[in-house]
Amino acid sequence: TEVLPSLSFVRLRRRDSLGQTISWVRSMQSRQFRSTETATGELRYDGEAIETYLGQACQRNARWDMYFARTGIVPVEVVYEEMAVDAQAAVDRVSAALGLAEPARIAAERVALRVQRDDVSAEWRARFVAERGDPNRMDSGELLARSL
Repeated sequence: TEVLPSLSFVRLRRRDSLGQTISWVRSMQSRQFRSTETATGELRYDGEAIETYLGQACQRNARWDMYFARTGIVPVEVVYEEMAVDAQAAVDRVSAALGLAEPARIAAERVALRVQRDDVSAEWRARFVAERGDPNRMDSGELLARSL
């Protein structure tokens, strides 16, 4: 911010911390980080890895929260779940924040990415919640405390 004082920040958040973490673990195991890539690794449920990455995701979010609070910077917030439903609305908000005369337009026909969440993700979620609780619920503070 000292070198680029007019910097604008866009913060992408995901409400579903467990879903984010499951996707992260899956991508690490499969070595498939985008739907346009081919998976080369084998998937296996790993509750410890999910809990570890959940803690890391929470820590990273907390660091950004502290940074923005400390600096007084108000980023443009983009919520993953909302963007997945209406990506153009997210682009419009970012365009407005950047002061563009006209919002950038998404060329949907050129977007090849797709959501990778599937039955395996649902199975892992159900198993994790059964074993350790749902970290997306406030009454699951014990899990979050262990993760941090």
